[in-house]
Amino acid sequence: GPNRFPFADLLDGLRVIGQAMNTFIIAETKQGLVVIDQHVAHERILYEYLCGIKGATAVERQPLLVPQTLHLERASAVLLQERMEEIESVGFRLQPFGGESFLIREAPAALRGKDPVKVLRDLVDEIVSSSVTKKITPTREQIWITSACRMAVKAGDPLSIPEMEKLIHDLATTENPYLCPHGRPITLTLSTHDLLTKFYRH
Repeated sequence: GPNRFPFADLLDGLRVIGQAMNTFIIAETKQGLVVIDQHVAHERILYEYLCGIKGATAVERQPLLVPQTLHLERASAVLLQERMEEIESVGFRLQPFGGESFLIREAPAALRGKDPVKVLRDLVDEIVSSSVTKKITPTREQIWITSACRMAVKAGDPLSIPEMEKLIHDLATTENPYLCPHGRPITLTLSTHDLLTKFYRH
């Protein structure tokens, strides 16, 4: 039913015009002009994918041709050990490698060419620092939000037209395409009416 795609109007007559500032996707739809923040859009898509809203499809992993070694600070290594299951649930496959080191054998397919060592280190460091500053035990939810943020395309990443189209299609199938997991807006629509009014063409 229509509820499956609460944001299907985003695909209605969709034509991607291009990317502005390597940060915003500009597209035309039946509604008017849509500006999409590529980072928060991708965050929302990955977040729903990781927490299984899309159904319990396993997160796609990619074996690394050569396993990579991740060396961590003590606090980060302890946290990673304690939260191994959650971290593996977002698509990593790890093996303790003595002391504060781990071997990364598989990484989430969603990383698309990002350095898995850096992503994982940033992820663990961020969870450690927020658990220190906010005195909270990192929940599975928090790990999903942080992972989605770390894996998402960034502001400033150039995207091709097919990549932008895929991102919009994926966004249209999410449960909440209007807000990212941190509560930031994802899209801005300038309706045809808004545009005509702005240019005094009523």
